[in-house]
Amino acid sequence: MIRLAKIKTYLIKKWKCILFISIFSLVTYFAFLLIMWNFTLAGACDSFFINAALFIGIGILQIIGNCGTFDLLSYSTSKFIDSYRHEPHYKEGFGLLDYKESKATKRSGNRWNFIFYEVNGALYLIGAIICFSML
Repeated sequence: MIRLAKIKTYLIKKWKCILFISIFSLVTYFAFLLIMWNFTLAGACDSFFINAALFIGIGILQIIGNCGTFDLLSYSTSKFIDSYRHEPHYKEGFGLLDYKESKATKRSGNRWNFIFYEVNGALYLIGAIICFSML
């Protein structure tokens, strides 16, 4: 019962993220349906598969990013942009290790953000399989 209470409070805290992903997924589904200009069952099936691949892929990238894989790339990009700014974002002497530590504290609360993308992708994959079985 304690876990259900934790899950409920987490979902209430992240309701904006869930709402955004749901609306974005519907918009992308209809956008792919309109781009392909195929309003048959096969077109709907294709749109379901494209959305499933898109959201599962975004979820996997979120998992990889939460591990700190892209820290070197984001740090070097931000330092490159800072070289052209009048007032740099990072102080002198702020290194990659400091950047990784600051990101680690920020990531500790957002560890499960990928789950919304994965659930949404799985729902679209189930829809695609059902749609494909009707063909």
